[in-house]
Amino acid sequence: STRKESSAASDVYKRQDTYYALTYPQKAIESARQGLAYINKQREPWLYHNLRLIEASALEMAGKPFEALNKVDAAIGWAQENEDEKTYLLGLYVRGSLFSSLNEYNAAAESYLEAYNQTTYYTGKTSKANIAGMIGVMYENRGDYALAIPYFAEAVAHARKNDESLNLSIVLYGLGSANFRVGNIEIGEAQILESADIAKSLGCLLYTSPSPRDGLLSR
Repeated sequence: STRKESSAASDVYKRQDTYYALTYPQKAIESARQGLAYINKQREPWLYHNLRLIEASALEMAGKPFEALNKVDAAIGWAQENEDEKTYLLGLYVRGSLFSSLNEYNAAAESYLEAYNQTTYYTGKTSKANIAGMIGVMYENRGDYALAIPYFAEAVAHARKNDESLNLSIVLYGLGSANFRVGNIEIGEAQILESADIAKSLGCLLYTSPSPRDGLLSR
């Protein structure tokens, strides 16, 4: 029945995070497409476009970001027409990630900054702090370390305030790397060392360099 099919598609939507957490992009792609096969785009456009965004994120993780762009653009367009803020922000976030993967940093910045300026969320993927962290990574990858610093700093402040230890370790490393690159050596090294200490306390082997200076200079 249509209701059963819709329920099956909703179940697919809800369990995607498991696949991402375990970094199985091919399974996530297949699962999203399985969900899409159950639903009618006209009858359930929200679920359709949100599954497309999940598929797009999985395609990026599988090294196929270009394939995903038209799906994301369609979701963003639908969200704008229907004033669906959450889908719109998620679409911008995913599009920023896709463009970053394609080394199209100006286009990535446009999507990320639009999401950053529009969001009112405090937690989650499309929160201001999380998007700030992604902007920091994007600027770092582009080589604009000075531009990355304030965004990483915002993400660090949020993670500290909310006791998000794993996230704090990750964004602290980004902040420390950016500071190191612009010549703030002592501050940068202290931030990287703090990041590594947090990671060790969590049992994570995030950084394997014998020293922060060696690790950064080899990047």
